[in-house]
Amino acid sequence: MQELNYLMKTTPDNLDRRATLIRQLKEAQHNLMNVIFAVTRDAVPEHHTCRDFRAKYPDDVLVDQINGPLWFGAECIAAGSHILNHELESEQLRPFAVQLSKTISRVRAALKEQCLTNRQVYSQKLKDMLIEFDVMWADFEFRYVGLMCSVKSERQYYHQQDVIVLFCESTLRALKNEYIDSDMIEMMDPSIMFAIPRLAIVCGLVVCPDGPINPSQPTKELPPFFRGYQTLLGRIKELLGYLTDEQLVILEKALCSSEGLGSLALTPPSSLAPGRASSRPLSNPSHLSPLTPSTTSLAASSSPTTPQSNPVTPNPPRRDIPSSQGSPQVSRPSSHQRSRSLGSNDLADQAHLETAAVGEQTGLDLPASSQLSLTMRRRCC
Repeated sequence: MQELNYLMKTTPDNLDRRATLIRQLKEAQHNLMNVIFAVTRDAVPEHHTCRDFRAKYPDDVLVDQINGPLWFGAECIAAGSHILNHELESEQLRPFAVQLSKTISRVRAALKEQCLTNRQVYSQKLKDMLIEFDVMWADFEFRYVGLMCSVKSERQYYHQQDVIVLFCESTLRALKNEYIDSDMIEMMDPSIMFAIPRLAIVCGLVVCPDGPINPSQPTKELPPFFRGYQTLLGRIKELLGYLTDEQLVILEKALCSSEGLGSLALTPPSSLAPGRASSRPLSNPSHLSPLTPSTTSLAASSSPTTPQSNPVTPNPPRRDIPSSQGSPQVSRPSSHQRSRSLGSNDLADQAHLETAAVGEQTGLDLPASSQLSLTMRRRCC
């Protein structure tokens, strides 16, 4: 510190040397703070201040390396400096920084005295100082980090937890149904980073229709990752409601495959008689407009072609199905109704396209993708 002060007075233009000294100072402060926290945990373990608020920090904040920069920032603010673009907040934070700096100085002096007198027993005076320091440090840390970066609100934190739970439940369900295996999770196979968000959408709309991604709830109640897809989630939920259980399994397997539905054979339900309208391609109904300009029909390759001498006119779409606008809440029809639905193969194809699109966008935009993958690995294995 003395060398840094001397450098600032004599050669303030020597930026490289100044940066080196500041880095060394932060490292020394970080090591000293680790020693103080270790003594605090050993001397007063029952009075350790809770640090659960760190869960609100952004993922790029390294909590294990924050002690040195935090102490350096407290001394700078106490000396009269300001945080860039936060001059008013810095003035409000200065009394806390001054008090924290004085407390650290007293704790350092008390620890030095303790080392010179008795290293076996902590004095009550030192214990009281450590308790006061721990409380003040936690308070200043939350205030300082809240100014330096965006801290999650309580609602945002619980939304993130809901998404983590949904992804974990979807992963457990995929393991149970053998869509993926534990080796893929152990090896961190890149394909599961695309498969799990897709399966989570299907699980959240079919298995847990009242869960966190229910498109019928208000927009502000949806997790931030899915708010931009509320209307599309409602349309996917409507499409999934027309699939039979067998077709839903085929769809989920296709969502785990990079080749899509083209690699799987979509067989129409056995309850359908040959030549029924469901064996014909669905001609793009207006209330189920696809995500892409045209959807490739798989019915022609998986079902017999209707003879020209006996043309079949497709039945009109059901009139009791509301429009996709407004994200309706649609319950899944019964097995008999689903088996009579028109163009179920095309619905599966369209649901695959739209679910895959939302899954890829959502999976890539998750700010905590690494945390989600590690959490799923711990809970599933």
